[in-house]
Amino acid sequence: MLKEQIDADMKEALRAKDADRLATLRLLKAAIIHKEKEAGARELDDAAVLDLIQKEIKQARESLEMYRRSPAHQKQAAQMEARIATLSAYLPKQMTEDEIREFVKAYIQRTRPQSKGEFMKGLMAEIQGRADKREVSRIASEMWE
Repeated sequence: MLKEQIDADMKEALRAKDADRLATLRLLKAAIIHKEKEAGARELDDAAVLDLIQKEIKQARESLEMYRRSPAHQKQAAQMEARIATLSAYLPKQMTEDEIREFVKAYIQRTRPQSKGEFMKGLMAEIQGRADKREVSRIASEMWE
């Protein structure tokens, strides 16, 4: 399970005295615990943890862009890049644009969805964690029309 891997990696980072990686993993662990409390102490499955990791990466990317604009914040930018790299290691191999297009095409042929809402909901559930949601949404919208 992904949560167990994160715990093991936290212990490894602690032993290796890798402060940046440890800080990132602690933040991720805290986010997982917070999400579980919101869900009424229900333990998150791997899909929910992957979704949470993607949200953390998105936030880190937004911060990175902000830090890059200011010469005085280059250290923080480097920290955000390291955070993104650490979190990205937990995601499955990301699909290329061509792979996403092939996946969407096959999904449409296989399921023949009746509405765009049904189409997007099913597609996102199947592709979760393997591609950026914005990219999938953009490509799927193009192909739906």
